[in-house]
Amino acid sequence: MTATVPSEESLVLRQTEAGVATLTLNRPKQYNALSQAMLAALQTELDRAATDQSVRVVVIAGSGPAFAPATTSRRCVPTPIRPFTGRCSPSAVE
Repeated sequence: MTATVPSEESLVLRQTEAGVATLTLNRPKQYNALSQAMLAALQTELDRAATDQSVRVVVIAGSGPAFAPATTSRRCVPTPIRPFTGRCSPSAVE
């Protein structure tokens, strides 16, 4: 099992175990609202997962009592998250 080192500044925590990468949004006081910085951190972790041969599944979760993936500002226009471009094994799509 691998994990990112949690800190006050970590916007997205990553834990990988048995082929499952769990990305946890880490802004519980803001109900994990998506800021530009949060979206950038999430994209970075998704890119890492896409190139990690041991990762088969990505789960996105939220820390704290709520998971409300909304933006923090009306002016905050999220950039689209790039689609996964990796390859699935034939047995995964049957």
